[in-house]
Amino acid sequence: MKSIIIYSTKYGCTEKVAGMIKDKIDGEVHLFNISKEKPNNIDYYDNIILGGSIYVGKIRKDIRKYAEENIDLLLTKNLGLFICAGHVDQGALKQELDTAFPEELNNHATVKEILGSEVNFSKMKFLDKAIMKKVSGYTEDTSNIDKKDIEKFVNKFKKLSI
Repeated sequence: MKSIIIYSTKYGCTEKVAGMIKDKIDGEVHLFNISKEKPNNIDYYDNIILGGSIYVGKIRKDIRKYAEENIDLLLTKNLGLFICAGHVDQGALKQELDTAFPEELNNHATVKEILGSEVNFSKMKFLDKAIMKKVSGYTEDTSNIDKKDIEKFVNKFKKLSI
């Protein structure tokens, strides 16, 4: 089976998670950072995973726009959706996952998951650092990437591909 992971990242957490997913999926798997390049022929792939990071409650615009522009084709594929988001309120996290992608894709996706977060202050711009410190309470780099949830996501996705 041929799979593609299309993601958007600001400071690298989603890219790291996408790479972890790629390493666990069997077969031909390609990664595309939608912020840097657009995949040419997604019709070639049997399985598509879309992922993005959440900032101030919203997914990055480029991955949302890509999903909206390609919705008809995405609805014909095995689809997985994930977000990287850190929030102490589990209800807020679920809401962010539910609203990150168009409703039609949410309903179509067999696999949807919140896969944790990571804060890397050394990569952040000044304003992002200030907002992150105020909103999250973090004052130093931290990683909450959820390897168990990544494993669960991949295992569910593998069942789609059989």
